[in-house]
Amino acid sequence: KNTRVAIYPNPAKNSIRIKADNSLIYGITITDVMGKTVGEIANDGVSEINVPVNSLPSGVYFLNIMTKNGICRTKFIKE
Repeated sequence: KNTRVAIYPNPAKNSIRIKADNSLIYGITITDVMGKTVGEIANDGVSEINVPVNSLPSGVYFLNIMTKNGICRTKFIKE
């Protein structure tokens, strides 16, 4: 069963909200376009999480979202 993940706002200025349909989020890794990890969050399993991104430079970032059903990969733009 595939988990759909919604990310908003995208592009983002200060924070992004990540919401998982029919699953729980256990962790998030943020990487830049070079593949360098620029942020990591772990938790006990939530359906929705707020992630601050205000400290990141403007650009494109990739999210690896660890869910109960596997890893979702998606990207967002930091303004």
